[in-house]
Amino acid sequence: MSFKETLVGMIPSPLQPFWRRIERSPLGYRLLRGAFWSLMAAFIGQGLTMLANVVAARILGREEFGELNMVQSTVVMFGVFSGWALGLTATRYVADFKSNEKDRAGRIIALTSLIAWISSAIWTVLLFFLAEFIASDVINAPHLALHLKVGCLLLLFNAINGAQNGILAGFEAFKTLTWSNTARGIISFPAIVIGIYLAGIVGAVVGMIITAFLGLIINFVFIRVVAKRNDVKIRYDHLGVELPLIWRFSLPNAVSGALIAPSMWGAKAILANIEDGYIHIGIFTAAFQIKIILQFMNTRVGAVLVPMLSSEEGRKSDLFNRSNLLISWIFGVAVCLPIIAFPELMGLIFGDKFSDRESFLTLLIIMCYSTITFYNSGMVRILVAKSMMGWDLLSNIVWALVLLGSAVWLVRFGAPGLSFAFLLAYTAKTVSVLPLYLQKELIPRELLVSIEALLIWLPVVILAFMSYYHVFWGWRLIVVMVFIGIVGGAAYRLLFVYSRKNMTAQAALSMQTSTEQ
Repeated sequence: MSFKETLVGMIPSPLQPFWRRIERSPLGYRLLRGAFWSLMAAFIGQGLTMLANVVAARILGREEFGELNMVQSTVVMFGVFSGWALGLTATRYVADFKSNEKDRAGRIIALTSLIAWISSAIWTVLLFFLAEFIASDVINAPHLALHLKVGCLLLLFNAINGAQNGILAGFEAFKTLTWSNTARGIISFPAIVIGIYLAGIVGAVVGMIITAFLGLIINFVFIRVVAKRNDVKIRYDHLGVELPLIWRFSLPNAVSGALIAPSMWGAKAILANIEDGYIHIGIFTAAFQIKIILQFMNTRVGAVLVPMLSSEEGRKSDLFNRSNLLISWIFGVAVCLPIIAFPELMGLIFGDKFSDRESFLTLLIIMCYSTITFYNSGMVRILVAKSMMGWDLLSNIVWALVLLGSAVWLVRFGAPGLSFAFLLAYTAKTVSVLPLYLQKELIPRELLVSIEALLIWLPVVILAFMSYYHVFWGWRLIVVMVFIGIVGGAAYRLLFVYSRKNMTAQAALSMQTSTEQ
């Protein structure tokens, strides 16, 4: 019996009709297959990486763990400038060209790889020479200068990895991505943990560099294999022909990304300069690790959806477009609700040093704004597929201004204050573009304003207040189980019931138009 047959046999009998319906739909089957392998990559690869971070937090403690994260955040910030959103660009255009314009797909692979190498090398050198200034004058930690200099190599390898992952996603090679991320996760755990035991924070950074470098080599081989399988030859001739695509698509994405990472880094830098700042950063970082793994799973599913949304079948299917909007949102709410109900998980995962009320409250707020980021991600994928990234740039400008503006005042409350600044920023980001989605009819109105939408948002608010006021855990358990059922029912109506109503209305309108003619 094959692996697929084994999994299908595990599906409960009441759900078998849904499986057969999906299997008969080429678009639905592509989505399910890609999502399965992408989520496997997230569970295995990112799960092992998170486990390494949990061990790091337990060994290093809150302050040193905060310092390690500040080094990582600085590398990520410079990496955004060097990456030029090339991974997303590669996904968008390799998906477009891989079937009918294979020469162009080959040039896109070559061009995105070449730009990633050149740009990341330049920014790596820049970080090396700015390391001492940043450590002493910006993040209030002169002793981290050496760590930043060592981390330069992490910047270089991560930028290349980002472009490579985008290329594989464009080919819809999600099983291959699963193997790649699994290999990285297996390498990451011992490399980081052994590095910490041998050399503390510097050892952890070296472990990350080893992981990134070996991941780069693995992806290099996989890309050649997948390209050959799709009869795409990687071409370095006439690259200038494709430069307008890179300029038109990558630039808005790069500018948009250049707002996100530096703003997050800037908010942490503000926190680093208050009393016990790195202890608060350590608490925020530990709680944020849970969001990272959830967000990584969402990103992997998004990597499946973007090329499909860009295809002709995806553009024509109302059910598929609704699925794009609901998958991330419902997944995010369903996973975040239990954590919102029991933020005490923070101490259980990261140890006694993270068992205080400040840690619980930080995790609670982070999970609340995570539900908003999941809601927003489906809408951003629509902008990517329609090449309307200027609007995403506008919303990110709003996000950055609100985050930094509120962080200046809220960091006095430590890690919970910084978390609340993020909550305000993501709320403003989402609300700022809703008029566009309504005006351009990019999103069904009922996903914004309806009883069902309210029934998805309301549990988040109610459970957050129950946790904040320490309602007995038994009541919280009962309420979260009931709410997950309500969210599932509301999602079913938004996906299938409203979709059928829409199809019926369109059919009636079409029949009326034909009769009049």
